[in-house]
Amino acid sequence: MRVAGAQGAARRSEGRRHALVVVLLAQLAFGLVLLLHFLGPVPALERPIYDAFLRQLTTSEAPDPNIVILEYTEADEARYGYPLPDPVLAELLERLREARPLAIGLDLIRDRPEPRDGDPAGYQRLVAALTADDSIIGIVMDTDAGFGPPSALAERPIQLGAADVVTDPDGVVRRGLLFLTTPVGTRPSFALQLAGRRLLADGIEPAWQGDRLRLGATEYVRLRPRASSLYGGAERAVDDGGYQFLLTFPACPSAHRRINVAEVLDGADGELDLGSRLVLIGNTVPLAKDRFEVPADCVSPRPGEMFGVDLHAQIASQLIRQAHGTARPVETLAQRLDGAIAGQAAGFAWIWLWCMLGGLVAMLVGSPVRLALVATTVTLLIVGAGAGAMLGAGLWMPMAGPLLGAAGSATLAIAYVMTRAKREREDLMRLFSASVSGPVADALWKARSTLTGRGRPPPKLMMATVLFSDIRAFSTISTMLPETRLATWLDLYMAAMADIVERHGGAIEKFAGDGLTASFGVPEPRETDEEIAADARAAVDCALAMAESLTGLNRAMAERDLPRIAIRVGIHSGPLMAGVIGGERRWQYSIIGDTANTAARLESYGKDDPRLGSDADHCRILISEATFHLLDGRFAADPVGSLEMRNRGPIEVYRITGRRSGPRSRSGG
Repeated sequence: MRVAGAQGAARRSEGRRHALVVVLLAQLAFGLVLLLHFLGPVPALERPIYDAFLRQLTTSEAPDPNIVILEYTEADEARYGYPLPDPVLAELLERLREARPLAIGLDLIRDRPEPRDGDPAGYQRLVAALTADDSIIGIVMDTDAGFGPPSALAERPIQLGAADVVTDPDGVVRRGLLFLTTPVGTRPSFALQLAGRRLLADGIEPAWQGDRLRLGATEYVRLRPRASSLYGGAERAVDDGGYQFLLTFPACPSAHRRINVAEVLDGADGELDLGSRLVLIGNTVPLAKDRFEVPADCVSPRPGEMFGVDLHAQIASQLIRQAHGTARPVETLAQRLDGAIAGQAAGFAWIWLWCMLGGLVAMLVGSPVRLALVATTVTLLIVGAGAGAMLGAGLWMPMAGPLLGAAGSATLAIAYVMTRAKREREDLMRLFSASVSGPVADALWKARSTLTGRGRPPPKLMMATVLFSDIRAFSTISTMLPETRLATWLDLYMAAMADIVERHGGAIEKFAGDGLTASFGVPEPRETDEEIAADARAAVDCALAMAESLTGLNRAMAERDLPRIAIRVGIHSGPLMAGVIGGERRWQYSIIGDTANTAARLESYGKDDPRLGSDADHCRILISEATFHLLDGRFAADPVGSLEMRNRGPIEVYRITGRRSGPRSRSGG
């Protein structure tokens, strides 16, 4: 019981040690993911995943009734020129005001006059149109590469909005601005100015709660990009300023109602139907170069791209829908936890959890099929958790980091388990090969997947050559030596003989006292006559090498005051069964059949006949005629008689006396 308990404790201790190694490997995987996050590759993978889920947040297929796009098209450009001249724009604004829209967003750069034919009167008409009331909102970009406001609106901040667009390192617009912080103050965004007019008409006033802006049903926590899994520490170009939030493009499935400049200028006032709507005027001509890549599959100008006027309309539409509670905002962990450090810590903890899970699961799952199923399950769990948080709670949980962490941790754990298994296999093979010949041990290992119902590979019928050797006068010597010296004497002899057998390609079947049985042609069946003959020649050559080694071995025996050794060898070639014999709990690899018995009979043949040996002859090698005919005359052999075999009749016996220089005719002598 104490032995069993000690073995159990040892196994538990080893299991804990392996688990600790896997845990440490999981920490390594976690560290690598963090490094890749701060260098940028992980966020670069995160953003396309985010985009795929973002496209599932669209809420309506119907056009947004709040917004109308008035686009300045290529056809308009051909008719009126580029940019839109002041008198034409003035007439356009006058026509629009007559249709009583809620607000007009002028997404055109008008920081200088654009007269037609040098006529300044057109500019004065435009100034009058811009200042007639506060329903028109112009754009300004306060950055170094930006542009100023229309001069008529420079002193009217309520009629100005920042047109700045923040792009990600891959050039895609995923963030919007509520307010832009400038060196001279804070300016509301163009989209917020427009959405605010709609919300005020609906009785929703912006409200500040500390440093947070609330618009109806939605409170916006300022987005700090570098605290998000979507952006890495190496992405210094990411704009982290202003009051940012994540865009969701809820109106993207539908196209806003669109009209062009010519339709307004040529049409009747009553046909516009712009009452209580937001009208955004903007360029859709290629010359304007006002296009942006977006994550949503919107239709204008093509999927994945959007004109600037459409982008501002989408942002305004999102703010209106979220304020009314008909669209869900999306927040990062830092926004939800209201802290950059807390958000990053939660995101990294989420990645660490999956690193640990990936490593431990890989350690426990041994089968490649089960491992593939578990890997699929872990992937689905990560994606499912992220989808549930995104679609159900409007929270973006990191996915690329956990997926990489789980995969990396599992890969390291599998590599460790495989290395450990390889090392254990090598240890096992060393132990196994000590009692089973190396080629046999390898064959049994390779055949482990084809075990029979008894848990072992089945015996095979094959043609082979068997070598049987015995020590002459062993019984007498064993009575003369103490057991310890006898064991040393036998060990020196068997070690030398086993090494010679292995070098000649033989497989030792067993040691039996002073006897040694080796097979040439196992464990894999030979397929050609030449292979069978080569095995016979290898067996005879091995026997001669054993004889030659006895000279040096007996010299070493004499130095230890141990008896000299003389052996007899019998060799026979023929069919036999080779394989595992025994029960499920105890078995051994054996050769079965008359071939092995015949080799043993040849070893003892005429052992008392003085013509077949003398005390000075330290190795006698006898072979059967079956073996003789396979040697191709490469060995000197003398016929010495015949051996009577039960149920078979006599077989001719030959004595090997040495090697020949090359093949010769197969005859005695």
